[in-house]
Amino acid sequence: RDHCVTGVQTCALPISVIAEIGGHDGITKSQTLKASRCLHVNTLLIEATPANYEILRKSRSYDTTVHAALCRPSNVGTFVEIAESAENSGENHVVHTSSNNTRTARVPCTTLDDEIEAMRSTLPGGGVGYEIRLLFLVLDVEGHEGEAIQGVREYIPDKAQDRKSTRLN
Repeated sequence: RDHCVTGVQTCALPISVIAEIGGHDGITKSQTLKASRCLHVNTLLIEATPANYEILRKSRSYDTTVHAALCRPSNVGTFVEIAESAENSGENHVVHTSSNNTRTARVPCTTLDDEIEAMRSTLPGGGVGYEIRLLFLVLDVEGHEGEAIQGVREYIPDKAQDRKSTRLN
């Protein structure tokens, strides 16, 4: 498909991105690993839990990784508390009130749009002249989906999957 407009000097070069929110360790049950490794698709992985993020950052060093929680745009610049499950590191979740026996971590808030836009700076020429398209979005945020998707306004995915329901939209 032609991405150039007649009479315009620059063309919007298409860049495809897939995103996995709640990226865990980047390997176990990852929905984006094969696309990233085999097809070399630009991949964004966001993980809120500090211990999981450290593993993710090392295991997927060739992808863009972010240590944060997706929040509504009005909460960007603030923090949320993540409850860390001692039994299953894949079941960590955002808490609004913590009990004394729950281990929590303070994590910065961001939006998916902000993080995809930040990927632009990694492209040649700072991303000027590129059209970024979110092909696929995986959300595995343990009940935080409603708030997480509020920051998805510009980069609406072609397909989305909620890991709990495994529905594709």
